[in-house]
Order: sequence, then C-alpha cells, then structure tokens
Amino acid sequence: MVLRPAGGSSARFANTRYHRVARPPKRAADHHSVMTQRPERKLRTCPIFSEPKVSLWDNRDNMPWPTAGESLLSDTVGAEAYVFPLEKWVADDFERLGYFSMFFQEQARELVRNWLTSHDKPENVMYAVGFFYRHAIELRLKSIIASHKSFATLALDQQKKALEGHGLSELWGRAKPLIAEYIEDSRMVDFERQLHELHTLDRASDGFRYPFRFAKQGDRKPLLSGIACKSFDNFVWILDGLCGWLATAEDAEEQYRG
Repeated sequence: MVLRPAGGSSARFANTRYHRVARPPKRAADHHSVMTQRPERKLRTCPIFSEPKVSLWDNRDNMPWPTAGESLLSDTVGAEAYVFPLEKWVADDFERLGYFSMFFQEQARELVRNWLTSHDKPENVMYAVGFFYRHAIELRLKSIIASHKSFATLALDQQKKALEGHGLSELWGRAKPLIAEYIEDSRMVDFERQLHELHTLDRASDGFRYPFRFAKQGDRKPLLSGIACKSFDNFVWILDGLCGWLATAEDAEEQYRG
C-alpha cells in the first residue's frame, strides 16, 4: 500500500490530500535487501525540494522513498555534498555547544526568510521555528556554563549534572551567577523576564515538538495553547533577541577572561 494524491495526478503539493492505493510507485525491485549502488541524489531537481508546485505523483520516480539495499549513511555519489566532520575544526566537545546553538539559530532565521517569501500561514512554520530557537537558547546557556573556568575543575559526574535538563529557567539559574561576574544585574532584567516567559510557555522542551502531552489523570493536555492569536512577527523578534543576548554575553565573558 502506498500514498497517492487524492483527486488524481494533478493534485499539487500545497493542498494535496493522500489516500491509500494498492498500486505502488515505479521503483526498483525490492524483494531482496542486497546492497546496490544507489543513484546520485539530485536535490535541486527533486520536486519536493525545488519545485513544490508541480505534481508529486507525476514526478514520483524522482522522489525520496525507502528502497531495498540503500542505507541512511552513505558515501557521496557524483556531485553530492558531504558532511565535514565537526571534530576536525572544533576539537573540544563542550565548545561545540556554542556552534550548535549558532547552527540552530541560523536555521530558524532561514525558515523565517522562506516564510516571508512564501506567503504561507505562520502556524505552518511556527512550531519548527520555535523549536529551533528554543534549542539554540538551551544550547547557548549550556555553552556558557561549560565555558566558565570553574567547569573544568568539576568531576565528570558533576559536569554532567551541571548540563542536565531542558528547563530554561533552571539552566539560567546556573548560568546567571557566572554571567554576573562581568555583567551587572540591571542589564539582565529584560532578558531574564523574556526567558522566563519562554520557559513558562515550554517548560519541558516538548511544546514545539508535540501537539499535546498526557496529563497525570490520563487525559491529553494541549501544548502551547497560549500562543494562539498572538503575533508571529513579535514571537520571532523576541526569540532571536534572546539568542543574540546570550551569544553577546558569552563573547563578553571571553573578553573578560582575556
């Protein structure tokens, strides 16, 4: 059974509904699992990455699909880009926390840039944008904790405990005394208020990843209900500002240490 666009082959990506059909798309024989030489992945010509308005069903032979003999991790073929090993240019594991924060923040910005040119509804990108920004903030807080000179003096189990958890307010409680060594409390007030607001919205880092959680009574509780009918533009503005404030604070710490 496979998924086929409802309404015939003319269905478009933006408003496609799928139903199950018995006829599979054209694929190589998949009755065995022998490893085979896969074709080059041409993402720039694949309709779901480059041409979202064309018929996906008509272009199904040039779309991703689980295929026998192909692995998730593979050497490059043809002109494919390859992933450069991060440890080659960022040797320290803890230093990578800051780089990962930067990566997630930039991808959140890229989603917003795409949204601004797509005329799509903000709720279609809000969860992914919010998750990227929130994770960037969490990673930056942990990076500040791990980069402080006192962290290196901790035993391994203490280092693990210092970086445990996903609650932003709890992580801020560990990072704030370190930042207070070189930034006055009065300069943290606005940041702290907005960070706690984000923590209240998503306490366990699951609000942007799931539509609900199971409450103790067994019933489902909606997540992020407080965001309905609020400004998406302001939401992005505040989150990017939180990321920027923390990155600036970490840079200031490096200058302070000399």
